[in-house]
Amino acid sequence: MLIITIIISISYALIVILEFTAIIPHYALLGLMPVAIYFQWQYVLVHLVIFTFAMLLGFTFITAITADIFRLEEDLFNTVQQLEQADKNKQRYVMAVVHEIKTPLTAIFSYLSLILKKTLGEIPAPIEERLVRSLDRSEEAVQLVNNVLRVSRLQLLNELAKSDFNVIGMLNEIVGKVKPVLEEKKLVLECHYDHDEILNFFGDNNLLNMAILNIIGNSIKYSKEGARISIKAEQEPEGLCLVIADSGIGIPQNELSKIYHDSFRASNVKKSGVEGAGFGLAIVKNIIEKHSGTITVKSPSHIGTATNPGTEVELYLPFKG
Repeated sequence: MLIITIIISISYALIVILEFTAIIPHYALLGLMPVAIYFQWQYVLVHLVIFTFAMLLGFTFITAITADIFRLEEDLFNTVQQLEQADKNKQRYVMAVVHEIKTPLTAIFSYLSLILKKTLGEIPAPIEERLVRSLDRSEEAVQLVNNVLRVSRLQLLNELAKSDFNVIGMLNEIVGKVKPVLEEKKLVLECHYDHDEILNFFGDNNLLNMAILNIIGNSIKYSKEGARISIKAEQEPEGLCLVIADSGIGIPQNELSKIYHDSFRASNVKKSGVEGAGFGLAIVKNIIEKHSGTITVKSPSHIGTATNPGTEVELYLPFKG
């Protein structure tokens, strides 16, 4: 910048001197000056000094402003790096704590399994029934811990354990898990796919299972008794399309843009009294995008009603993700 300023100042001075010595013609602006002072060496000298000073002053201001902008940019970059490092440290802490929690849960699951195998003796029927329920709950707890570890590993290490798996088989497994809740709430589930079909996909089975289960779980959670839930799976030329819709309470139109924010919960959800942390869709979006896919959320859904508009979630997963 200084070199450019010097070159401009020298070039301008040369032009003025050439004009002063009549080597190049001077074109006067009539009425601007009463006398031809531009041919007086004192005027030319003062003019060049003022011009050079103005150029140097401008250079000083620009340099100072540029230095401030560079310093602010550097501070911002360092702050972003510190935040990223703090987030990684948080994820490591979560992984460490959750991993420690997993140990006693696994031990409880093992002891319950051992007791139910009746290797320690016969068990009265009422006690056995309660032990079976405890075993199921402990298995769910271990699975939950594993899911937290997978998500933390995904965010920290950007790690996906990809393998070939049957998407229809995964959907059947999820439907089997939620069936008791569906029956309890008297919800109508519509599966628009062949249960015996084989639709292979190469991706992280556990993470995608967790993402889809989260969406279906939301449909169940925010649907009233007798509502409909629809699951549709279609193979497209270059990817897989999953559409999960419901006739639940839906999401207000003016809040759809905020649904992926951490801890966000829609205003109508808060009024309904349904518990939740608001992290679900943010995690789902992260998982889908790690598979180079897209997620689209609409409300109302195509099966919604006037009183229960419902929500529709469309997942697109390319085969070459």
